[in-house]
Amino acid sequence: FCTDVHETPIINGQDGPAGPDRDSVFKSLTVHPIDPEIVVLGTERNGFVRSNDGGLTWERLRAGMRSIIGAYSEIWDIDISPRNPSVIIAATLDSPGPILGTTPTVHAGIYKSVDGGQNWMQLNCGFITSRATSMRFHPANPDIAIAGLEGGEASYSGPDGGYYGGGIFRTEDGGESWQRVAVGENDERNGYLVMTVVPTSPPTFVTFGMNG
Repeated sequence: FCTDVHETPIINGQDGPAGPDRDSVFKSLTVHPIDPEIVVLGTERNGFVRSNDGGLTWERLRAGMRSIIGAYSEIWDIDISPRNPSVIIAATLDSPGPILGTTPTVHAGIYKSVDGGQNWMQLNCGFITSRATSMRFHPANPDIAIAGLEGGEASYSGPDGGYYGGGIFRTEDGGESWQRVAVGENDERNGYLVMTVVPTSPPTFVTFGMNG
């Protein structure tokens, strides 16, 4: 399913990068918009960790996330809704690839929590690929969000190989469905690694596309 709660066992995950990829243990960080003592970190292999005391202690939060080969997908971006801080949304990724099937890519994409990170739901309806790299809420409406997905060649051979396009996607129903927003020629071939919101009225979403 492209939208689902996965009752998968919570695994230990890995403490750091595996093999020669030389990636970072921590990929993303966001601070609660009202209480700066609350911080949420996204890891490369081990799901989310949250601190309620400014970083003195941490709790691992992975319920509902899908895992593969002893690890979770890399969490590249996290945003907490300014209007409803219990709602958190995150962009996770693996290789470019399908959102359905049996490849590792089906474990990645957009995840959302409505209870401060205790439980997560995967929300990929409308995507072509599950390689989500950036994510931002509308400042005044937690049902509206913008996601950046990176296009690229799949790392898997056979029927799962080939090119999977990315782009800019928008939801108005809290992530239950996503619609692609065309922003320029060949925009599906870019990766949108950074996104921010300017508090204009209406708000302005700013990102940039890079292509390797």
